[in-house]
Amino acid sequence: GSAAATEHLCRLGRQRVAYVGPTADFIFGVGRLAGYRDALAAAGRAVDDRLVRLEDTHPEGGYRATIAVLDEQPDAIHVATDPMAVGALRALRERGLNVPRDIAVVGFDGLPNARPTDPELTTVVQPVGEVGRTAVHVLQQGYDGPETVILPTSLHIGDSCGARSMATD
Repeated sequence: GSAAATEHLCRLGRQRVAYVGPTADFIFGVGRLAGYRDALAAAGRAVDDRLVRLEDTHPEGGYRATIAVLDEQPDAIHVATDPMAVGALRALRERGLNVPRDIAVVGFDGLPNARPTDPELTTVVQPVGEVGRTAVHVLQQGYDGPETVILPTSLHIGDSCGARSMATD
């Protein structure tokens, strides 16, 4: 999912794609950062570690990380959690930047109870229902140790990345 978000921003022509995500304390953050790096490499771009900021997973963490990364002048940010993206959008608005004209934003979670954003957030949607069903299935099969199950994600196109406005131009 993280690779798909980063690939999407690259396909939209964004050149300096930043990453705002959780610290390594959050195992899911490690995977999402790896997806970001893999997508940049697949697009033939070098990873610029100055465009990577790690913080806590709350809106305030997203806000702080976004303020810090703006010194590197990204034209897009892949934010690894939707709550962090809420903070990122606030930071961008306070800095007078227009999303998506000045900077595109793509989040990650797509949870059904997420609070609405302005502009509507483009986000990687996790199949939360399927996650629950799969967890129950694994437990019913007699869980006896670590098992990794990877479920497909999808990309919900909102207004924060600019893809909708490009389609209507």
